[in-house]
This record gives sequence, structure tokens and C-alpha cells, in this order.
Amino acid sequence: HGAPRAGLRTQGYLQLMDLTYAVKLDGAMPRDYCGLPQYLSPEQVSGQGHSVPADYWQLGILMHEMLLGDSPFVIDQGNNSEVAIYTRISAHQFGAKSLIRADADLSSEAKELIHALLHPDVNQRLGVTGRGAEAVRNHDVHGANRTRTALPLPAARSSLSTPGLCSGSSPSNSSS
Repeated sequence: HGAPRAGLRTQGYLQLMDLTYAVKLDGAMPRDYCGLPQYLSPEQVSGQGHSVPADYWQLGILMHEMLLGDSPFVIDQGNNSEVAIYTRISAHQFGAKSLIRADADLSSEAKELIHALLHPDVNQRLGVTGRGAEAVRNHDVHGANRTRTALPLPAARSSLSTPGLCSGSSPSNSSS
């Protein structure tokens, strides 16, 4: 129970599923938070309630980790307590240069995609505006003349193996 599962979609693609923190919504926006601290969206951290835009935020965090090998809100050799991570997420500004390392080997299109998915304003986040999910799917990440043959392997980090959290209130209201 709760272990990640894998399945094949009808088109033959592998689909990874982890339903550990899945909830059935009754129409109200949930105000709780479940998961790893570095994946929580600003609206989850502040307790405003969250829905699909939080999923796009988490996709941006996942893409950052897959393409760069680390989380944008966890810093090497720094304070990575839950509160410190929540503070960095809350302070995040759109287009912040510190979000993606200056030496990152990414196309400008990939950087733009990550920034758009990690827009702190829910109403401006890619996937929420305009064409919705289609805009995310059709976003060019390599540029017209660029191809990548391999993704970097993430460095072993204790911060990425932090146990998940699950609480009925927002992190900003917790006493940690």
C-alpha cells in the first residue's frame, strides 16, 4: 500500500504512479499539505488552498530536478530545514536568476519552461493560463537546433530523500 506503481498506457508509454498522498476532493480546495517540503507550491505553504496549479508547480520542481540534478529550493551546504525551504518558496519571485544555476547546461527554452511552471502567481503559472495543459505539452525545451543525448544524473542528496509530510494545516501555520 502506498508504494509507487508503474503501468503501461495504451500507447505503450510507461506511466509512474504514486498515490500515497492522493485525496478525493469534495469540491472545496484543500488547505492541507502532503509531500516533500521542496515540492510544495507557494499557495500550499501559505495555506490559501490549492488545486491543479499546484500540480504544475510540482511538475516544474520535478523538471528542475531531472534536468539539473537538484531542487531549486534546497541549497548545498546550507540550511535545508522545512522552515528554511518554506521561506525560500514564499520569497520566490518570478524570473529570479537564482532559481536556475548560471552554469546550467540548459537551453533558454528549457529555462523558460521551468520559470513559467514555477510562477509564484497561480493565475500566471503555465498550464493555468491560455491553452492549459496543451501549452505545457507543446513547449519547446531544446530549441530549434539543439538536441540532448543524455540527462545529467542527480548527485546523491539527503535532502531529496526527506520523508514526506502530511498535515491538515499549511506549513506557515505549523509549529516546526
